[in-house]
Amino acid sequence: MPKYEKVFKKMLIEGPEDVPMSDGEAYMNGFQEPENAEAFNTEPNMPGYQSKYIERAKEWTAKINEFSDWINGTESDSLNKQFISLDKEGSPFEGISKNSTKLTKIAGDLAQLTEVINGMILSAGKEPEASQEGPSAEERPAEQF
Repeated sequence: MPKYEKVFKKMLIEGPEDVPMSDGEAYMNGFQEPENAEAFNTEPNMPGYQSKYIERAKEWTAKINEFSDWINGTESDSLNKQFISLDKEGSPFEGISKNSTKLTKIAGDLAQLTEVINGMILSAGKEPEASQEGPSAEERPAEQF
C-alpha cells in the first residue's frame, strides 16, 4: 500500500473534521520561508546590462572577423590567396583553388554570425521599455554594472 493511501482513505471515510489543518492553512504552510532564504539570489540576472558580457561579445566578434579575414581576405597571406598561388601544375596542391568558393562561403557565414552578435550587443545596451505597472525610468534607481 502506498505511503499516503491509508491516510487519504481515512480522510474520505471519516471526513475533514479529523484533518489537523484546513486547506488554507496547508496552502500557507507550504510557502514557509526557508531558514537560509537570505542566501538566495533574488536579483534578476540581466547580462545585457553588464558590461563584462558586452565586452566579451565584442572580443568574439573581433576574433571571428580576424579569422574571416585570414580565410578570405585580400592580403597575400589569406588562405584563399594561398590556395590560388599554390594551384600550379605538378604541385601537390594542384586543383586546390576549386575549394576557394567553400572558403568564401565560410567567410560569409562568419560575417553573418558577427552581424547577429553585433545586433545583440546593440539591443543589450538599450533598456527595456517600462511596463505600465512598473516605475518610470526616473523613479528607478540607477543600474550598476
